[in-house]
Amino acid sequence: MRTILSIIILLFSNFLFSQNQSQENTDNYIYKIISDLEKENKVTDKPVIVINEIVYKERSWDTLSFSKFDIESISIIHKDQKDLVEVYGEQSINGVILIEAKPFEQKIKEEYEGDSNVLFIIDEKEISNSKAKKINPDSIAHIQVIKNKDSIIKYTSKEVQGIIKITLKNNP
Repeated sequence: MRTILSIIILLFSNFLFSQNQSQENTDNYIYKIISDLEKENKVTDKPVIVINEIVYKERSWDTLSFSKFDIESISIIHKDQKDLVEVYGEQSINGVILIEAKPFEQKIKEEYEGDSNVLFIIDEKEISNSKAKKINPDSIAHIQVIKNKDSIIKYTSKEVQGIIKITLKNNP
């Protein structure tokens, strides 16, 4: 009985691991781009990917982790362009995807400064987005999201799309 249970657990673990691996590939925006372009018959399996003038071949794709927000522009060179072999190698017959990614500084700025159209109010005081991100989640008692224009006017005359009102726990 233990042997059967061990085999079932082992098989289930392998199934979950393989599901997780395939999910990681689909979560990566690069894989979505390739899949969509294959469906449109613009590239075939394993095109060359060029990101900010750096050439990536198929084996290095797993190291690429991009979301659609990291990308400024995408250009496609359709498959079967034989003159590209001299530039990108034999794999370029499958097509070439040219990606211009946002500069690292811009990505960090967007990630950490957040949306400037949202006002943060903590314990009835207006604070910056960067200060709001530093709040310890364990110190929060209540969060209220205000989107209604009439309600927003009660808190500020600024042009904001919403307010995140946070009430902190009282510390004795």
